[in-house]
Amino acid sequence: MKAERGVAVILIFLEMVLLVVAVVLGVAKKLQPENQPPIYLTMSQMEGNQIDGIEDVPQETEEIEVSTESDVIERVSFSDSVEAEIAAMSLEEKVAQIFITSPEELTENDQVTIAGERTRSALAEFPVGGLVYTKENFQGREQFGALMSGAQRYSKAESGRYLLLTASGIDGVESSLSVSRLYDVGAMVDYMESDGVGENLNITVPIRFPIEQEVAPDASYVVVTNERDVAVTGDESIPCSLSREAISYIRRDIGFQGVILTEDLHESTMREGYSDGKAAVLALQAGVDLIYQSGDFRTAYQAVLDSVDQGNISIERINEAVGRVLTQKEGMSAPTDGDIAVGE
Repeated sequence: MKAERGVAVILIFLEMVLLVVAVVLGVAKKLQPENQPPIYLTMSQMEGNQIDGIEDVPQETEEIEVSTESDVIERVSFSDSVEAEIAAMSLEEKVAQIFITSPEELTENDQVTIAGERTRSALAEFPVGGLVYTKENFQGREQFGALMSGAQRYSKAESGRYLLLTASGIDGVESSLSVSRLYDVGAMVDYMESDGVGENLNITVPIRFPIEQEVAPDASYVVVTNERDVAVTGDESIPCSLSREAISYIRRDIGFQGVILTEDLHESTMREGYSDGKAAVLALQAGVDLIYQSGDFRTAYQAVLDSVDQGNISIERINEAVGRVLTQKEGMSAPTDGDIAVGE
């Protein structure tokens, strides 16, 4: 009997202990705030490596692999045909499609005046979004028409997509950039031959930002310059073409939904502070859709690929950029049969 009584006492004691623990846990749960929101830190809170009494918080680095791009992804919807094309493309095809470069840089030739097998093999390896021609490529109407026509046929044969035909340095302005509204080359031949003089309704000369001229929300292209404008970027050290603040202003304040493209990221003023690869990555992270890279294209292309593989540029950001470029191409008239027209 004494043994049974002792066991009963132990059981009663254990039940009391469990009851006390349950009461304590219940009180603690009531005292804990429900659905506590995450804490967002401002840059001013981060100064001095001390935030709300927590010391030794690491500062942000300026390495290009660090990305906080979620706020610049628009997550826009595209037509069913564009969405299907994006879904069918490899990562390599997508990254190539968001570059425009010179025929010399694409083929690794000093001067390109004809489109031959080297052009075809280069377009097969790098199905770029478009090619940028200058006066150095122009030696007459028939030659120039054949040059662009050949590139268009090779691009279509190798990737199923046509090129954007663009020109740089016309009107005597080295940094200028013009884009053909057509796949046919006649309009570009006329434009190149006349040095851009006169009104050509088939050529778009994108508005350059930032300038005083108003950016139309329904325009096709806006070129973001490599100028440093602290009033736009909030940081005198960063070019507008690499600035999230500049791109965000164009997208959200102006409401522009066309293609945002850079000036030439290989120009000397850029290379003083940014390598070709770093500039391309930062431009995409900022929200740019189409990158103009006249030199060291392969380095920039590989840097973007590596950044995507490492998770520092999301596939959503790439798809958004590609979708905008393909949407512009979707609205262009199909080329004529046979050789693309070179004009009279």
